[in-house]
Amino acid sequence: MTTTPPPAAHPATQVVTTFTGRRLSLVTPLHGGRSHTALLAYDATTGTPVVLKAGGDPLKIHHEARVLTALAALPSTPCPQLVEASRIRMPHSRSPSQPCLVLRHIPGRHPRTPDDYRALGVALALWHTTPTTTLRALTTSPTDLIRPARSYAATTAPHLTQLLDAHVPLHAHSWAEPVLTHGDAGPANTLVNRGRAVLLDCENSALAHPGLDLGRALFLTDLEEPTDQSSPSRIESLLSGYTSHRPLPDRLTQWMAAAGLGIAAWRRAHRARIDVPPPDEALARAEYWARASPF
Repeated sequence: MTTTPPPAAHPATQVVTTFTGRRLSLVTPLHGGRSHTALLAYDATTGTPVVLKAGGDPLKIHHEARVLTALAALPSTPCPQLVEASRIRMPHSRSPSQPCLVLRHIPGRHPRTPDDYRALGVALALWHTTPTTTLRALTTSPTDLIRPARSYAATTAPHLTQLLDAHVPLHAHSWAEPVLTHGDAGPANTLVNRGRAVLLDCENSALAHPGLDLGRALFLTDLEEPTDQSSPSRIESLLSGYTSHRPLPDRLTQWMAAAGLGIAAWRRAHRARIDVPPPDEALARAEYWARASPF
């Protein structure tokens, strides 16, 4: 969901109507996740720019709606504002209707500079300091969250299974002092505008260990250009932003390695898709961080 010009620069291509009666003038696809469609649109009545998110797993759409509804009462958490959750008939879709979210459009860009990565770290720390009293329904067991990475390691990198077991023993049923995690934190799911970052696509949000989120964000930051000289600067900036609001979790490089295994597992499971990179690079970087000195 990137920066967009003012409304006058965007002639509408089609008008669709949600099941609640909201008319949306669709404009252009936005760069979004691989599990759904995201479109820039304008409310046909008010002219307000919005993002229409539809497609993919209906359970994830419903989960994201539940998370954003709960967070609406906690404005300090940097996340999109939910306008409505509904259903819609999309043009040229074989499905008669599908669940959708209408979100307030957020101008911005994905992180590029050290300051942008610092803003990402701040945003992630703010997620992790969100009061969880009203969010207990989002609790997810450790074994469920780690299972894809553990299964992948067992068949592809058995020497790393001990690393995962050290983080989450097989008998673990709950996290100690869980925080609100985004579930897919990283540069691609972050928009920065005027020094402030917002985390998008919280369909995997859960109450869990902060290392899951921070390790993933750091790993994906490193994975973008692992040999680039600016990579340490980006990582250091992200950590600086995070620690300005809360302390780092223990064993952070190992959390990065665990995140890398999860990413490699996902890429291997979806390797038939042309838009999914091969898992080898993620696995290699996971092995690197498993051997690295702690931060």
